[in-house]
Amino acid sequence: MAPLFRMVAQVLTADQASRGLRPVLVLVTDGLPTDHEADLNASLQELLAVPAARDALRVAVAIGDNARSDALTKFIGNSNLPVLVAGDGDVEQIADQLYRVSVWVTRANSRSGSALDREATDVGPVIDDVVV
Repeated sequence: MAPLFRMVAQVLTADQASRGLRPVLVLVTDGLPTDHEADLNASLQELLAVPAARDALRVAVAIGDNARSDALTKFIGNSNLPVLVAGDGDVEQIADQLYRVSVWVTRANSRSGSALDREATDVGPVIDDVVV
């Protein structure tokens, strides 16, 4: 994840043009970072130092029943948004969670309000449902 965070920070820094909408960063992962914790934390701080990334709606979808929430929760940085989880090998759950993300993004950008709408919460589990 650390190289990804750094790459996204570079892209967002290079693209300073305002597009009128709040940026959205969606992290789809197995939820098991292989980076050293210090490197992961440093790269996330580099990402969040970029204004566009700091202001972005950040959402995480963990694929797999062994997903862990600590790094993904730090990435999201918003206690109102859970880490979404799709079970191992369940393509339908992955699609459901990506649908949920698209609903949050659409509503967040159209209303400038909370990205977590109750109407979109009945699709698939969140990280709290996963026993680690």
